Amino acid sequence: MTTLLISVSNNNVFRNLFFFPGSVFNQLADLLERNFELKIVFVLPPVRENDFGKFIKERIPPESRQRCTLEYVSIDESPGFARKLFRFFYSYFIYTGTTRMLATMGMRPDEPPGGGNWHLNPFKYLIARSAGRSFWMRERLIPFIYSRLNQETGLAKLLVRYRPQAVLVPHLFGEYDLRVLSEAKRLHLLTVGMISNWDHFDKYYLPLRPDILLAQSEQILEFAIRYQSYRAEQIRLVGYPQIDFVLSASEKMPRETLLDKLGFPANSRYILYISGSAYCPDEPDIIAELLLWIDRGLLGPDVYLVIRPYLAGRGADRAFDAAKYERFSHHPRVRFYQSSFWDNLEDGELFFSIMRHSGAVIGIYTTALLEAAALGRPLLITMFDGHARRPFGRSVRRFALREHFKQVLESGAVRMVNNFSELLSALKEYLQNPDLDSEKRESLCKKVLYRIDGGNSRRIVNELSVILRLSS
Repeated sequence: MTTLLISVSNNNVFRNLFFFPGSVFNQLADLLERNFELKIVFVLPPVRENDFGKFIKERIPPESRQRCTLEYVSIDESPGFARKLFRFFYSYFIYTGTTRMLATMGMRPDEPPGGGNWHLNPFKYLIARSAGRSFWMRERLIPFIYSRLNQETGLAKLLVRYRPQAVLVPHLFGEYDLRVLSEAKRLHLLTVGMISNWDHFDKYYLPLRPDILLAQSEQILEFAIRYQSYRAEQIRLVGYPQIDFVLSASEKMPRETLLDKLGFPANSRYILYISGSAYCPDEPDIIAELLLWIDRGLLGPDVYLVIRPYLAGRGADRAFDAAKYERFSHHPRVRFYQSSFWDNLEDGELFFSIMRHSGAVIGIYTTALLEAAALGRPLLITMFDGHARRPFGRSVRRFALREHFKQVLESGAVRMVNNFSELLSALKEYLQNPDLDSEKRESLCKKVLYRIDGGNSRRIVNELSVILRLSS
């Protein structure tokens, strides 16, 4: 029996690999039916039994259930002084534009920077320029200390019991997956890893590396080598599996049906505005100006606005968003899309249909701009704070420091607007000619998304089949 063990610990993993038709999970379930020598073990935190665990259990075909096992294992999540100090030390083995922004300015304008007081920033920079440049520290000492500080008896017993031919950890940025990876490496098992978000490799240094990395794009491959000590021969390019869902979901609803569902007149056009939530407190200024232009006909006849508020995880952010957009809720040319589309097929089909048929997409340093690029939509970033004059450290302009976004901005595929006049001009151009900058968007997709052919989930499963040496 050939055994594959997979860690399922995070919502992003569920989004990327599980919930949609044709996902990696669905294709692994098909592989189970065809390959009687294959066994799959899913290891989950106990708190995931009623969501991820239930989903997996219900969707494995009855004839394959004997070769599909769910195991629930807790880890020691107590931080402890030694762990906290060690994590602080190795995290700053890299110091990128992303690290600088997080360490000195933070994500929210009303909160202190991440990783402690900003006065520690010189020390963080010094770590990156000294210990962070040592091959021995990065490749030997840090993994050694991590494995000693974070021994997990429950995970170790589980891995000894199953002795999998490969262990897949799809969320390398998460502590649970790092613990699984650590125990697997201690037992000299073959390990395969992924990151679940495109901004993970340029934030902080990660203490462990799997034997094989499944990289979603050339950008991720470059970041893995430049920042995370990977070697090129360890890396396989596979594409973003969730983009498969974006493409398929967006094709479910014809434009005429969508306009009717939104309550827009036939042949009307609309702009999709994707919120930055509490990160960007001045968005109401920009939305109010957009609606003023729409009401005056400056963008042409029958133009509407769809707002996607950011569904923040924290109650304070949700309350902030509710207050921020309340003034627009009754405007006749505004529609809100507020559902969570990454775990619900029907909501996902609606949202990505809205994105596909939009005249332009406005976002503020959001991953959704990549999804919109995959759908060929004109893209804009508002690089100003409405009518406010915020200092750089509290302005949306600080987000341009993030490394993973630099290639997006340099590509020219996203129109950067620095004031209201530039925003109005760019919207007029795009609404009149949606194909403007299409070649730049295609180039961006090749670099940052790798493939948009609907076959990314299949490439991941094919790589796993090769690694496991399964018969076709």
